[in-house]
Amino acid sequence: MASKKKLTATTKPSKKPAGKTKTATTSPTKKPAGKTKTATTSPTKKPSSNAAATAVPRGDDAPLALAARTLLAAWPPISDVDREAFASRAPDAVCDALGARTKSLGVARDALGWAKTIDAALRAAPAAVRPYSAPRFAWLLENVVALLDARAAEATSTKTASTTRDGASSVEAVARAVRNELLLLLEELAGEAADDLPALEAARGSAATHGALAASLDALADVAAGWLASKDPHARALVAASGLAQGDVDRARAAALALVSASSSTALGGRVDARDSAALNRIEGRVLFEMRAAMAAFANANARDKTVARLVPGAGTRGAFSHPKTAATAPTPAAPAPSATAPS
Repeated sequence: MASKKKLTATTKPSKKPAGKTKTATTSPTKKPAGKTKTATTSPTKKPSSNAAATAVPRGDDAPLALAARTLLAAWPPISDVDREAFASRAPDAVCDALGARTKSLGVARDALGWAKTIDAALRAAPAAVRPYSAPRFAWLLENVVALLDARAAEATSTKTASTTRDGASSVEAVARAVRNELLLLLEELAGEAADDLPALEAARGSAATHGALAASLDALADVAAGWLASKDPHARALVAASGLAQGDVDRARAAALALVSASSSTALGGRVDARDSAALNRIEGRVLFEMRAAMAAFANANARDKTVARLVPGAGTRGAFSHPKTAATAPTPAAPAPSATAPS
């Protein structure tokens, strides 16, 4: 009997853990699945709110970037649907045209000068500046941040390009020397033979730009490679007498590749273009489009209630806005320096 009781006692516990094991397995399996789905969705949306900077803003941009991020953090984040809706109101062509009229740094300064006024108005009496709203303001700030991040990235790229251009003259000198040497060898091989001269003259090309010089080197390398690959006994004898070798072909191709890397078909001796790039102009234009929307809303609000301040373009944005009322109302004040602390 004692042994039977022991057997029963042993059997019961073995069933209970089985039930617990089943319950414990089911519950954790569902929860991680839910967490995994949420974690996947959230990171996908976040980069669209604040574009990740590829370089840290420096110089004049650094305090502006800090002020823009501080103000943006003080407002509730907007959704991707909001962003898509606001962006759809400003076609790329319109943004490109607006951005081409201004300089990006001046636009960022003026936008942040307005941001303090907009921030204060939306906190004090949001209904007074309808239809302007907090989500639209957050979208403006996101674009200012994107503009400053893009400026930082292009500044890094420009610095690299400038360093490359400093060494471009030496790359060019080597390329010209390689081309001249190869031309002499090929002219010696071709002589006055009617069959060989046309190909050589076509390959000679031009050396007016890095791109043209690189193309000429590649074409001359092709002609030289043709001589080296020829099975004609006369051609082989001429090649041996001239000293043409595979190394001449390799040097010409390497020089052409170095030129392409150093410069993208620009005129030799040209200067780096200091204007904003097309990509930067588009972001700049989007900021200007949002500033124009804010300016119109605050102008209408001012017409109803004189306690609402007007948004007057500063030196950096005056060229982009041709609003008659704004031009006739008052002289343009200097844009206030942005604060790194968002008003409470």
